[in-house]
Amino acid sequence: MLVFEDSPYVKHAIYLKEYYLLVVGYHLSQLIIHFMQTHKNDFIEMALHHMATIYLLFGSYLFNCWECGAIIAFLHDFSDFHGHMSKLLSQLRFEKCTVIQGLIMMSVWFWTRCFSFPLIIYQIW
Repeated sequence: MLVFEDSPYVKHAIYLKEYYLLVVGYHLSQLIIHFMQTHKNDFIEMALHHMATIYLLFGSYLFNCWECGAIIAFLHDFSDFHGHMSKLLSQLRFEKCTVIQGLIMMSVWFWTRCFSFPLIIYQIW
């Protein structure tokens, strides 16, 4: 599948708009929650990260590049799940489970962002 085929008049996949809006809503809620939590050492960096993510998602939505943005968001969602599980387990004080989940998160992060993402982008172009 070519992402930019028939651009700018692309026929998008079924439910892609709903998935995209769900991802944007999730990241907007994370930005709001970030400002309501106690400020940690990385407050500014994480705020900039959330704002850049929302900016990129809105930009790809407005420029009708939904497929490209959805691929990136989908690949990032895999490691985000394990990151949240690791954070949950660390707050519950399960040290061994936290270490195991952290290792799973790092391996999934490496696989999706350093291997799968370039492979998918290479196949799309």
